[in-house]
Amino acid sequence: MSSSSSSQTLPPKENALFKKLMKSCEQKQYKIGLKLVKQILSNPTCSEHGETIAMKGLIFSCIGKKTEARELVKQGLLFNLKSHVCWHVSGLIERSDRNYEKAIKCYINALKWDKENLQILRDLSMLQVHIRDLSAFKETRYTLLRLRPSHRVNWIAYAIAHHLLKEYDVAIKLLDQLRIMDTERNFEYSELLLYQNSILQEAGYVDEAIAHLNDNSAHILDKLALSEYRLLLFRLKEDKGNSVSLSRNLVMRNPDNPVYYHQLIQLTGADKDQSVLLEFFSQMKTLYPRYDTPRRLEIQYLKNDQFVSALDTYLRKAFTKGLPALFRNLKSLYDDNEKVAVIESMVLTYHNNLQTINKFHEADSMTDDSPTTFLWVLHYLAQHFDHMGDQQKALDFVNQAIEHTPTLLELLLVKAKILKHCGDIEGACEALVECQSLDTADRYINCKCSKYLLRGNRIEEAVDMCSKFTREGQEVVENLNEMQCLWFLSETAAAYRRKGNLGESLKKCHQVLRHFDEIWEGQFDFHAYSMRKMTLRAYVQLLKLEDKIYEQRFFFRVAQLAIQTYIHIFDNPHKEEVIDESKLTMGELRKLRKKQEREAKRAEEQKRKEEEEKQKQIQKQRKEDGDAEGPTFAELIPSQLEKPENPLQEAETFLKPLLTYGDQYIATHLLAFEVYYRKGRVLLMLRALKRAHSLEPDNAQLHTCFVKFVLYLESCGETDEVVRQVISNQSDAFIPSRDELRSFNDRFVETHKTSYPHLVSGLIVKFLMKEESSDDVVKKIASFLPEKSSSLKECVELFSSLEHGTSPLGVVDASTLAQVSEAFQSKYPLSKCFTICDPSNETTTPAINGTKAAATTKIVQNGCASESEKLSLKNETTTGDTKENHKGVDMHQTLSNGAALV
Repeated sequence: MSSSSSSQTLPPKENALFKKLMKSCEQKQYKIGLKLVKQILSNPTCSEHGETIAMKGLIFSCIGKKTEARELVKQGLLFNLKSHVCWHVSGLIERSDRNYEKAIKCYINALKWDKENLQILRDLSMLQVHIRDLSAFKETRYTLLRLRPSHRVNWIAYAIAHHLLKEYDVAIKLLDQLRIMDTERNFEYSELLLYQNSILQEAGYVDEAIAHLNDNSAHILDKLALSEYRLLLFRLKEDKGNSVSLSRNLVMRNPDNPVYYHQLIQLTGADKDQSVLLEFFSQMKTLYPRYDTPRRLEIQYLKNDQFVSALDTYLRKAFTKGLPALFRNLKSLYDDNEKVAVIESMVLTYHNNLQTINKFHEADSMTDDSPTTFLWVLHYLAQHFDHMGDQQKALDFVNQAIEHTPTLLELLLVKAKILKHCGDIEGACEALVECQSLDTADRYINCKCSKYLLRGNRIEEAVDMCSKFTREGQEVVENLNEMQCLWFLSETAAAYRRKGNLGESLKKCHQVLRHFDEIWEGQFDFHAYSMRKMTLRAYVQLLKLEDKIYEQRFFFRVAQLAIQTYIHIFDNPHKEEVIDESKLTMGELRKLRKKQEREAKRAEEQKRKEEEEKQKQIQKQRKEDGDAEGPTFAELIPSQLEKPENPLQEAETFLKPLLTYGDQYIATHLLAFEVYYRKGRVLLMLRALKRAHSLEPDNAQLHTCFVKFVLYLESCGETDEVVRQVISNQSDAFIPSRDELRSFNDRFVETHKTSYPHLVSGLIVKFLMKEESSDDVVKKIASFLPEKSSSLKECVELFSSLEHGTSPLGVVDASTLAQVSEAFQSKYPLSKCFTICDPSNETTTPAINGTKAAATTKIVQNGCASESEKLSLKNETTTGDTKENHKGVDMHQTLSNGAALV
């Protein structure tokens, strides 16, 4: 923070106090700072000193009084609009609240009155790189370099700015100049050399990069990075001799790294000749007899008889030794059907021979006396047949193994996984609970058990299971949220959704969103640190990682869930229970109104107390964590989250990051279509359809969206001539006209006549076009199942949407639904996901995933409701029927109890 300067000049005594005030703020001595503020403002001539008032606001912000801080800073600016201190403080306040665009504007205004203020320039540059305004970042760093050319950090930051803008030549020259100035040859200099070489590689200057490494190899302390860089460059230059030599050295350095073996095989050309490969791996096994990697890679590369011989040797040793991770080691071979057939035949032969003659092969001279060998063969066969999709055989083998050794944890883990793939999530939970009881200290099993319990909607048991490894004295869920345990939050959100508790589900979704925002904000501290500590390569990698942070699967999964939930809330608004006062006596009416007044006052008072207590807890926690300057987040209250004023606007909060970072997935654009379809945004619907079509033109749900779009245009129309012209120009290539819908749907079904999801999509289109009734469509869905290809997940999602009446087909007749259940159960006999729920045994009425619309009370004052109000109330009871044509195909959206199985 710079010292006071403006037209508001302080007297000498107060000016000295102001300088102490600035220093106390820098040292975070806020109590002393407030005393100094009081002394300065107590002077009548200084009572309106804008900079002092702004500094008071900054102190208030640092101790957590955000509202008062903003008012004080505004007041300070009003008293002195030309003060760079006031504008700088305003920028700091905006930055603490993560309003980066506003903060940058404040810094720019501050620089108008003090163009060469180093602190403001540094703060501005950090915000510019944080929001990736790289051109502005380059200009700001150039200004700092011009003002302080002797500071090494300024040279580094300016070079990084050119590197990020892919202006490689300038970045290289700047680093060369910095190397001339830097006389010390330490670790920081080594990192500078490696960073400069990475820029040379990125620019494509192969020869220059090789020469750079050769000239500076003595000063590079990271010898592994030096060797890997050299190998990469020599391979780009096609220098086979040096590449092979370096590759062999890397294998010698780490014989357990499979990447080094792959590189060496490619460089020597051993993969082109089986005999050469055999000799190569023989040599590697001789050189590194204690390592498993060359033996595992050998069976990956060899073929025919050599493969059979190497596989036999490898499997015998693994089964005899008892290698639990054997199936994982061989999983890469399952892409080759011929090798899979050999593996299956060989292991089944082992199984039969060990069971009958206690040998791997009849020709073996010695018997295998170890009882665990047969056990590990059963363990492998169970995993093999589960992967191949034959869960019945997999269960037979794993049950046989458990009868052999009931206490082996790996067997129970495999059994749980098989049962999950069968569709029996309850059986999987029981298997894992038993497994966890055998080793309560194993954190992996504990987490796995909790995850399965959540997928079985047993949330309380899952939380209790997690409590065994969380911090004592703190609520389990809060501790897991504080630790940013994303898998737990995402699974809990899905479980609450399936149980119909939309508020709790959305709360978890918003917590995950906040965690990803925190991860994004976490990079801010490294903008200055990395340049000061010279961790330049790691810093550039961090920036690239942060640019893709919202592509992570946890965020994508939770964002999809939240968007689907908000769409469901929009389609199924909360109903109101109407009480007709005309049927109440005067005494009953007075009692009712007094009761309502008392309840309203009590609720308001309780809400106020809870809010005050919550704010106290937040401030206390922030003071303990040293983060009082951070932004204040609104409390996530489930009852409020499930009753948003604008559900589609809330859905867009999750949709925007998906469109920015996840546009390579078709699910993103299908969700975007559903949101914009309900908002009536025709051009945005068209954009979503066009992008989805470019990714997967034959997608089943996309086919339904095409038809819905055409029907929407027919029913609603578009009056704007420009919009009509855009739709006509952009949609003619892939979206049919209204007259072509029937033939369009028939061609689609004929093209994908063996695919069950596509058939269902075609049948639903016929219903939307009013060619067939919902009962006829459902009956065909059941009758066509046996002869069509489908997965368990697809069938479970479809059955759930039919059972709960959330598909475009609406409510399905009980007898028709029973036919569907029977058809699904016959195709997947081991699954327990197709049992029709008995409504009399349910505490909530399920909609999507068992959601029940909450009821609130509305009084028809004195029985004088208008006819339009009564009609509106009546229509609310038929929302599902009137809006059924506005829903998408829920096969890919509905999250049912079994949808979490795969």
